[in-house]
Amino acid sequence: MKTRAIIILFVLFWVGSLSACSKVIPVKDLYTDPGHSFVVMLRWHDFNGVAGFMDPEPAKAFLSRYAGDNDFRIVDVSEETVSFSQEGRMAVTSYHLEYYILPSATVKSRRFELEWQYFSGDGMGPGVWRIISFFPELR
Repeated sequence: MKTRAIIILFVLFWVGSLSACSKVIPVKDLYTDPGHSFVVMLRWHDFNGVAGFMDPEPAKAFLSRYAGDNDFRIVDVSEETVSFSQEGRMAVTSYHLEYYILPSATVKSRRFELEWQYFSGDGMGPGVWRIISFFPELR
C-alpha cells in the first residue's frame, strides 16, 4: 500500500512538472532580455553584437556607419519607454543616447525610436525579437 502511494505521488509530481513546462509565455514578455542586451552592447561599443539584433539591411547600414568609427564614443544610453502593439508582436522603443565625436569632447544628447518585431520560432523554441528600423545618423 505504501509503495502504491509513493508511485501515485511520483506520477502526480511528474505530470505537474510537464504541465509547468508547457506554460505559454506572452510574446511581449520575451522582449525584456533582448531589449536589455541591446542597450548594454551599445553602451560598451559592441557594434557587431548590436547588429545581431537587427534585420539584415538595418544591420548592414549600422555597421558601415559606426563599426569602424573610432571617433564615435558613447557616454550613456538608456531605454526610456516601450510601447507594444495590441497583439504584442511589435514594439516601439524610445532611447536616450549621450555621445561625443572626437576630437570634440562636447557631449551631445539624442532621443530616438527603434521598431522591434517578434519573429516566431520554428516550433522547437521561442522566436526572436529583431529591430526592423534603421539606427539614426548621429554625425
